[in-house]
Amino acid sequence: MALTGILGTLGLEVVLSLKQPLVRAMWDETAVQAAAVGAAIIAVAVSVAVVGPSILVVVFFGTVTYLLLLSAVEFRARRTADSNDS
Repeated sequence: MALTGILGTLGLEVVLSLKQPLVRAMWDETAVQAAAVGAAIIAVAVSVAVVGPSILVVVFFGTVTYLLLLSAVEFRARRTADSNDS
């Protein structure tokens, strides 16, 4: 189940990166951010009710994968910016 969370997150990020300008424009809207958080909470709650608490493993590993990917991208961006300043 952990692999499902990891691969699901990576797959979603690949798909979203293909439409990066559109995704960025949409994500800048506060209503979209609020709707995404609300939808995620509802999806997790429904998944737990239907599948059971084991689905939280998928959610956990998906979230950890996303945070690690985000950290790597941010680290790379800062490192690139620092090398351009030199």
